[in-house]
Amino acid sequence: MVRPVSTEVLQDICEEIARENYGFVYLADHKSEIKEQYEQAETGFKYTNSLSLSNIKSGMQEIADDDFNSFERLRGDAYFVNPLDRGWGQRIGDELESLFTTNLVLHKKRLEKKFDIAPNDVDYFARKLSESGYIDRIPAGERDYFVGGSELKDETSRDIGLDAQLKSRADAEGKLSHRELEEIIDVAATENVIDYLSQNDFIIDLDGEYLVQAALDEFAHSLADRIADQVTEEFQESEYVLHQPEFEQVIENNINESTTILKEARAVRQKIIARTEDALTEELDLSERAAYNMVVMSDPKLDGQGFAELVDEQARAVKKQVARSDVTITKRSEQLSAGEERIADLQLGRTQKSREFIRDEIQERYEEMVDQEW
Repeated sequence: MVRPVSTEVLQDICEEIARENYGFVYLADHKSEIKEQYEQAETGFKYTNSLSLSNIKSGMQEIADDDFNSFERLRGDAYFVNPLDRGWGQRIGDELESLFTTNLVLHKKRLEKKFDIAPNDVDYFARKLSESGYIDRIPAGERDYFVGGSELKDETSRDIGLDAQLKSRADAEGKLSHRELEEIIDVAATENVIDYLSQNDFIIDLDGEYLVQAALDEFAHSLADRIADQVTEEFQESEYVLHQPEFEQVIENNINESTTILKEARAVRQKIIARTEDALTEELDLSERAAYNMVVMSDPKLDGQGFAELVDEQARAVKKQVARSDVTITKRSEQLSAGEERIADLQLGRTQKSREFIRDEIQERYEEMVDQEW
């Protein structure tokens, strides 16, 4: 009587082999290992205790045909069990980490060599990695490329995604030249590759150089440095206060005078303006008066000038005018009323809203000065 192969034992052996080979079992390569381990295993009297290659092939085919087993026959004597479905992803994550640490973009040959995969199985393996979020595919005509996927960080506890690495290698303004981009990704920056990187918000094509989207903050700070003097002049010419929409327009105008980035990067145009505004707010010591929707400058670097100083100066001037006038002041309310009339005539500020805001601030400061006397 010919005893059958124990598919349970055979499957356990092949799963261990698959675990060490990123999910792949090649019977031609692993037959000796399978035979040796099977013949050392306890199979009992019901099953054969020796294996031939034909036994291994028929046993593995039976395993693959069983819908409740995870092995899949790829072709001929090649089988695969997805290690990412079995909790074996750490090793794959480690290997991918080492690859993407030195190569932002990979082609299939790199995957084939790193994971020792048969050339016919690279596309299949890449598809499994992509489905699990370990890599993303860049279609590039006859030759596909791959970048690190969103799940890779979870396995490696390191952010080695393409956006992080592009940012780390961009210049102080967050930009890369075409040559630098090719050096970083280590593949030709073809139109397909550039389109992929642009459409997936990695870079913005600036006609010969590229703005790294992950480095928008750095770029915004460089823009802020570039236009800070002009923006300062705008504040000085408008009594150190700008209505918020006016402030945004000043920023946009000065950016456009300095660079064509807002035309070239329409998708992130508002982000660039907003982040440049944040950078200028910090650099120029600006503050927002939310109730009035106003932005004011109180920069001690401006020779002691700024919005607070202007308000104080104007309030003192009004107080002196009232004191020198022929108006009889016998009580606090009369002094406040006389000052309020003069403050109402002030025409400081560019817009009606900013003029109203400045008058309110001067009025408040004037009242504080009056209160100190009564």
